Amino acid sequence: MHPFLRRARRRAGDVPDLGRWLGHTRGLARELVPAEAGAILLDDPAAKKRDEETTLTFVAAFGPAHGRVLGQAVPPGQGIAGRVYREGRPVRVDLSSDDPARADFFPGVDARSSFRTVSVLAAPIRLEEHVCGVLELLNRQGAEGPAFVPRDLPLASLMADHIGRAILNAVDLLKENELAQRDALTGLSNVRGLDAHLEREARAAQREGRPLSLLFFDVDHLKRLNDRLGHQAGSEALRRVGQALATAVSDAPARAYRFGGDEFVVVLRGDAADALALAVERHATSKLADDDLVNIHGFGFRGEALASLAAVARLTLTSRPADADSAAEVVVAGTAGAAAPRPAARTTGSTVTVEDLFFASPARLKFLRSARAEGQAVADQLRRLAM
Repeated sequence: MHPFLRRARRRAGDVPDLGRWLGHTRGLARELVPAEAGAILLDDPAAKKRDEETTLTFVAAFGPAHGRVLGQAVPPGQGIAGRVYREGRPVRVDLSSDDPARADFFPGVDARSSFRTVSVLAAPIRLEEHVCGVLELLNRQGAEGPAFVPRDLPLASLMADHIGRAILNAVDLLKENELAQRDALTGLSNVRGLDAHLEREARAAQREGRPLSLLFFDVDHLKRLNDRLGHQAGSEALRRVGQALATAVSDAPARAYRFGGDEFVVVLRGDAADALALAVERHATSKLADDDLVNIHGFGFRGEALASLAAVARLTLTSRPADADSAAEVVVAGTAGAAAPRPAARTTGSTVTVEDLFFASPARLKFLRSARAEGQAVADQLRRLAM
């Protein structure tokens, strides 16, 4: 069978248009079980991961009020959809009869959409063995009247299973694409992810007339660390550098990547030069000019990564935007604080230089042993981590 499976695949990043497919599926549902309206409701995977009760949100709909229900949410456990989601079995309910299931009906959606529901046919949508949503059809059309009939139940279940398989395929494809663009050691995106992101950002920067900055980092003396303590220690050092970069740019309009080996890249929107002094300022974690949490233009290094380094070392941050005539730099020398930004000679881009690490740590000197003893203690800790 394997020779028949060697077919062309989508290139990384090509994810099928699930919205268009769901629209086609709801049309198919309408043909198999004629209904005035219908919808697909999905749960919140983040809430499920936290073991919290989840709302059901309308992600696709057809009928006279479809535009007014999309994006609306049914409260946890409420409504006929909530019952089907909780119990995991299909139901049909005639609201014009004395059907006891009428008590489960949630009128809030009808009130907000100006729609009148007479009958409901609902089936659970599953991802493997777990229910992830509900397919609902409303007000049966045709000569048999507005109430759904028993033979509609298996058809609704069949369509819900079909939707579940399509969602599962899309989820698997998204995960495959994410893994293909992620570096396993550091957790950062890799060169493949960088290429796609940089292409999008460059087009957006050109369209909007704003600068785009690239910061290149490498880890010095990694070979020396590998030779002395082994490749596991070197890998651990690279992993921690990746974590530090991810933390440093998490509040900024930026994204960090592992370029390969000991090299890293940060793609940063906007002009980095204006934020040089702010980037190394202590006690300003958010580094926002105001309370606008959406429109962030500065470095915004979360966790005070640069400020922490600058407190115990000599740190120089140099930057020159692509459209600037000259570069600027800011120098911080431990507890002395940052000097005012000054002109510098540099080509386009940004550079962070750290020298004399721990030179400004008088309190730490009280506990320092000899250089050999300190080195041996560090090596012992790395060996324990490696084991």
